Order: sequence, then structure tokens, then C-alpha cells
Amino acid sequence: MIKVLKNRHFWYIALIFAACGVLLYSSLLSFLDAPGVFSRAGLTSYTLENVFFLLPIIYANYIFRLKGGITVLVLTGLTMLPRAIFVAHDPVAAMLVSSGVLVTGSVITLSFYLYNRNIAQREYAHAALRNLVDALPVPIFAVNRLHKVTQWNTAIESLTGIKRGDMIGTATQWKAFYAEKCRVMADLIADGGTGSEIEANYPGISGPSPLIPGAYSAEDFFPALGKTGRWLYFTASPVPGGKGDISGAVETLMDITDRKDAEKAVAESEKSYRNLFESALDAIWVHDLKGNITAVNEATSRLSGYSMKDLTNFNVKTFLDEKSLILAREVKRSLMQGKSAPTPYEQILYKKDGTRVLCMITTNLITANGSPVAFQNIARDVTEERRLYENLRYYLEQITRAQEEERKRIARELHDSTLQTLIALLHQLEFELNKTDLTIKDSKAFWGFHEQLREVVQDVRRFSRDLRPSILDDLGLQPALEWLTHELKNNYAIETRLVVSGEQRRLSPEAEMLLFRIVQEALNNVAKHAQAMNAEVRVDFAQGRILVEVSDDGRGFEVPEEPGDLLRLGKLGLAGLAERAQLLGGTLKITSAPGKGTRVSVEAFA
Repeated sequence: MIKVLKNRHFWYIALIFAACGVLLYSSLLSFLDAPGVFSRAGLTSYTLENVFFLLPIIYANYIFRLKGGITVLVLTGLTMLPRAIFVAHDPVAAMLVSSGVLVTGSVITLSFYLYNRNIAQREYAHAALRNLVDALPVPIFAVNRLHKVTQWNTAIESLTGIKRGDMIGTATQWKAFYAEKCRVMADLIADGGTGSEIEANYPGISGPSPLIPGAYSAEDFFPALGKTGRWLYFTASPVPGGKGDISGAVETLMDITDRKDAEKAVAESEKSYRNLFESALDAIWVHDLKGNITAVNEATSRLSGYSMKDLTNFNVKTFLDEKSLILAREVKRSLMQGKSAPTPYEQILYKKDGTRVLCMITTNLITANGSPVAFQNIARDVTEERRLYENLRYYLEQITRAQEEERKRIARELHDSTLQTLIALLHQLEFELNKTDLTIKDSKAFWGFHEQLREVVQDVRRFSRDLRPSILDDLGLQPALEWLTHELKNNYAIETRLVVSGEQRRLSPEAEMLLFRIVQEALNNVAKHAQAMNAEVRVDFAQGRILVEVSDDGRGFEVPEEPGDLLRLGKLGLAGLAERAQLLGGTLKITSAPGKGTRVSVEAFA
């Protein structure tokens, strides 16, 4: 109420209402002769005195809306009715005039109410639309047919850096995207631009929208946006007017810079891959799920003897025999089931001239949208490498066999000749010492020689056993290993035990000798370098294979990453273990760390 009283229009309305009341009751006021004035003008006072009350009613409806209009309308009725009933000479005519004024005032009030409600609804709808557009995460702006900006949401503020207040009501939307003035796509659509006009302004990068009739889309690079420019995908749609015409246009924008950067990176990656694919020394080909070759490189052509054009018309079955085809199907089945396939694996391929080629192949599954579509194969010809390896292995086997034969011969010579001669000398010396004609001094000297000779006999006997223990040839691997552990315990005071599991059996002489030498060398390392208190030898006989493991609790060492580094680091004994494991066709694994002991294990098929 206080706010109303402070409003100057309230007092204007009150003043007009008071003036109308004075005119209405002027006949009771001697200093006013309103009837005489109206009659001289040809008007009746009943009409004009009441019609004047429409002025404050209109004024109140305009300023204070419905409440103000009803209030003044009620006050008008309360003011006019007493005069019509008690003062007027013709009450019936006065009541009719007063009723007409009140009805007219009611119509005016209702008209103002409907008009104001319509305005409020339109403002509410406009505000709701503005809030909805502003809440959208998509940059949006709209223009009317005069190219004035009517919408500019928060998302486009963030994209362009231009605030809504600086853009609404202006025709400078071009400043957000271009350095010089030009029509944006929304301007073209608002003018009813045709497809040819759109294409003329956005040549090669625009087209009609498949979703909205009359809308057009385009994507372009805008160097004025941001520090380095932005790629935008934008669509402008017409806004229909009330008469079927176009009242404006709305344009949505999408920042696709990240997508464009990703596409560029993918394109560069594909180019690099293509260059790598074409220039790779290894043969690379791609075939579909049915085995039809779809892409090959030059190395594949050299490997197969076929031209690249011919290869793309072939199926991989062309290069495989039945055995190789079975392996290829197993690899395919594993990859299709999401399992890991052996990588790389050996495969025999047949060249154009029928030559067999041994290849190491790596196969990978290619997927698109989560579904398998093809296989990529990388093959390296290892035929010559395998031949050299087999030759080297053969020579190594022969050298090892010759070495063992030489060990056996030397051990036999030591045992049958040298050792027997020394024993004979020892017995002859004992015979001479039993004579009584020796002086005490000579007797002590000869007995000293006797003890030295006994030690030499023991050393020669031990050398003979180390070179080729007869127990290995006569009884087999397990008794020989028992003898080794016993010797380590007796000679070096290292607590050693042998653990054997599985069904014991005799192996081939070569396999038993190689395993014996591996354990012998491992135990020698324990005795000489490990500084261990305990050692253990484990032998596990399994179906078709054997596992031998030697472990200790010594000081340990840093194991090199590659077995080939053993020779470079001067660990010749361990390098010899690896060579013997290869001769067995097995694998050698060395596990050690400083202060945590060492474990040497060999697994082979035997």
C-alpha cells in the first residue's frame, strides 16, 4: 500500500477522479454552473458528467492493471449511484447512464486484463524459450527477418567470447566468426536463400539437412575463433511466420575441432602405416574371414613369387598344405574366440615354384565396430636361419659327443694306466719301507713320499670320476645325481639333498649325460661362488618330459635380461648350461637376486 501511495500516478488518478466527482455533484455547488455549460454546448449533464469517470478507469487499468481498474470501477459506481438515486431529476435516466458508464468501464477493464494477460503470456513464453535455449549445451543463435539477433545462448558465449548483451538486437553476428562483414548462413536462410545461393557462399562444404526441410548444414574452419582457430559444424533452419512466410532463422553450431584433429591424426597414422606396410622387409598381407587376400605388400610378393596383383585374387589356401591349413584354422579359431594365439608360430608356405619356405608368422584379428572383419599376417622367412641353426646344433652335438668320448677315453686311461701305475709304485714303496735297514731319517722321508703318493692316487681317481663317472653309464641318472650331491656335501660341507618325483625311468645316454653335466656345473657354481649353506636338486619325471632344478640359499646375483649376455659378463659356466639345454631341445631358466639365492631349472622332452 505504501508503495502505491508513493507512486505519482496514484495521485494523478485521484485528482482526476476528484474532478469528475466535483463535476458530477456540481448542481449542489452554487459556484459551479456545469448544467448551464453543458446545455449551451448541446449536451446533457447526465451523459458527460458520468462519461468523464471513464478517464480514471482507463488510467488505473493502464498503470495498476486489473486491481487498479476494478478499484476505480467500484469507486465510480459508489460515486454515481447516490446522485442518480437521490439528486437526479430523472432517476431512471440517470441510472441508465450510470449503468452504461459502469458497463463500459467493465468492458474497458476486461479488455485491459485480456490484453495484459496476452502480453504476459507472450513475455513468459519468450522468457521460457530464452531460458530453454540458454540451457542447451549446443551453441545457438537466432535472427529475425531484419537480421537482428534475437537469441544468443550461454554456449555460444563460451564458444565466441561475445556476451549476449553485446549481440541481442544488433546485426553484427558476423563479427563472431569472420574478420570482415558478410552474411552468415542464418542470414541467408532468413532471406529465403536457395540451395545455389548457399552453395555459392559455402562452396563444396554445404548441403541440405536430411532432418529439417529448408535447413542447410556445413562445416568450416574459423581462424578468428580461439587462439588457433576452430572447426565448426553448423546448421541453419528457417523459422516459419504466422502467414506461411519466414520470420527468421536459427543456427546451431558444434565444435568439431577435436574430431578434425583426430581425423587428421588418423589420416597421418594411416599414411604412416601404409608407408610402413609397403616398405616393410617382412611380408604382410590381410585376408578376410574366408581367407581371401585383400591387401599385400611388396615383401609378400618377393616371398611368394607371385605379383601383388595376382595375390589379391588368391586365397591363403594357395600357399598352405593340409597340415599348415589345420594350424591356420586353429589360430583363426582361437582369435575369433578371444583367446590368445601362439605368437609368433612356425608355418610352412609354398612359393609359386613349389619351394617350401619356413616362416615365423604373427596373426592379429582386425575388428570394425566390435565385429571381426579380417586377419593381418606378418611373416618372416627363417628358412636359411633355421638351416644355419640346425647346422650349428649338429656341429655342437658332434663336438659335445666328441668331447664326452674324449673325456671317457682320458678317464679310462687315467683309471687303467696312470692310476694302476701309481698304485703299483705305492705298493713298491710300501715294500721298501718294510725293510729294517733304513735309517730313521730315511724312513721318515720315504713315508712322506708315501703319503704324497696316496694323495696323488686319490686325486687321479677323483679326476677320472669327474671326467666320466662310470656310475652314470652303469646305473643311470638318479644314482649319478646321488653321487654328485654326496660329493658336494662331503667335500664342501654344504648340506645337499636330492628329491625325485614321478615315475623314474632311464633316458637316452645323450639326454642323461647332458642333464648330468647341467647338474654337475650348477653344483660346481654352488661350491665355488654361491657361499651357500644348503642346496637342493629336484628331478620331476612327467609323461614325455623331465624337469631338473638346482637351488641354493647363497648370495645370488643379477641375472641378465638376455641369455646371450652371459658370455659378455664372463659367466661361462651358465652359458654352457644354456647350450646343453638347447642340445636337449629344452629351456633353461635362471632365477636369482642378490642375497636371495639362485635357482637353475631345465625342462626338456625326454
